[in-house]
Amino acid sequence: MPSCQDKYTTLLDLARQAKIISGNTACFDGKIQVGIPFSGYPTGVDLTTVVNLGVTSQEDTVFSSSTATTIFDMSNSASTTYNPTFESYSGDTWTNPLFSANTVSLNLPITSLSAETQSVGPVWTLTQTGMTGDHVIGTQYTGYTIQYGFYNVTDYGLGYSGFTTAQQITYSAGTLDYKGPLDYLYSREDATVENRLTTKKLKVTGGASASTIGYVLTQSDSAGNAIWGSSDSGPTITGFTYNNNNTFTITDNEDNSFSATINEMSGLTINGDLTVTGDTQLDGDLIVEGQTTLRGQTTIGNSFGDSVDIVARVNADIVPVFDDNVSLGSNVRFWKNLYVHNVTGGTLNLYSGLTTNNSGTEILVRNTTTGQIEKRDASTIGVDTMYWTSGSSGNYSIKTINDSGLDSTGDYSAAGGYNTNTNGDTSFIYSKNSTTNSDNSVILGGVDSLINTGSTNSGIFVVSGNKLVITFMIRL
Repeated sequence: MPSCQDKYTTLLDLARQAKIISGNTACFDGKIQVGIPFSGYPTGVDLTTVVNLGVTSQEDTVFSSSTATTIFDMSNSASTTYNPTFESYSGDTWTNPLFSANTVSLNLPITSLSAETQSVGPVWTLTQTGMTGDHVIGTQYTGYTIQYGFYNVTDYGLGYSGFTTAQQITYSAGTLDYKGPLDYLYSREDATVENRLTTKKLKVTGGASASTIGYVLTQSDSAGNAIWGSSDSGPTITGFTYNNNNTFTITDNEDNSFSATINEMSGLTINGDLTVTGDTQLDGDLIVEGQTTLRGQTTIGNSFGDSVDIVARVNADIVPVFDDNVSLGSNVRFWKNLYVHNVTGGTLNLYSGLTTNNSGTEILVRNTTTGQIEKRDASTIGVDTMYWTSGSSGNYSIKTINDSGLDSTGDYSAAGGYNTNTNGDTSFIYSKNSTTNSDNSVILGGVDSLINTGSTNSGIFVVSGNKLVITFMIRL
């Protein structure tokens, strides 16, 4: 700071030499306080600016006085002071509430000797306000006075009664509130503070506008100049380019461009999160280390010429979006091997032989309860565990279930089990309580078995109680 040429040790010295010659520096020992607290400025109605707006309301009413006080508006049936004695004067009432409210300020009681005109007021109300800096000030007041006049005052022995006329006179006035500037310290050029500057509020008008609301002051250059910037930590990068001349250019949201020449750019390292709003295109390989999460709809590839190599193992269910809508493979593109524990579905189409890693005595059968294909040991399958329920019209039919409702009806039929029937051309039954209708029938064992119709090749063997019925016709 330049050396002091003039030294002011008191406020009186400063007041005496308010104008300092240009180029001189004023120095002050101790603190300097300028201005006064805003609460120290005058306020209220400026009586030098009062304007009489005239009578805005006038009404008459009846009053009655005792030796102690006076009651007004006694002819008004809507008033709390109504007295039916004065009902005939119902046309003389007050509707303006200010007339009754201000009678408490009158000199009472009203008598024939004190019935002089009295005024109450003025009563002022602040009707307009403004701002000086951050302080609310009054700019205009509205006021009124109520003037009471008395006439026909009559002494009725116990007091007085008569009429009063009330007038409301309205005024307007300015205020004494301070409306001047509050910038007690003002410099037309730069002002320098070499140490800390402490203030409750700061106003920077340069670069400020309605569009910069919410911005913050940021350092704009190495000299420490500040400008209004986005509320983010700094300008936001809106784009960048890297051309064949090794020039890397960054553009921010304030239309500033920063360019640098890069001799070699082999990679980019970002320590932290990278958020990209908009489309991102990579014209090369993408290598991601760590967990990768893809949210939303994901499309891999854009043609059948693309391929996906999955080296990792799948650790979640693969579930289609819609049921029975998409396929795994196609009629010309087959998966090679399918290794699963359970297969559940509808139709099973096999385009080549079925190979299983079962023993020589195991076969594949369909469980009629669950619908699943199961592997069974053929040596353990009996009447109660495996059956081919027939009733079909094929050439060959086998029936090994105890149910008379399901017959073996093939041309060549075999039945085993209790209560079984055959209807084929050639039938064999091993059971009891069985019936055959075949031409060539044999029943082995079983009680109460029956051959209804048959040739000489039919027969029942073993156990008694069996019947052979031969039907023939004798022609005369």
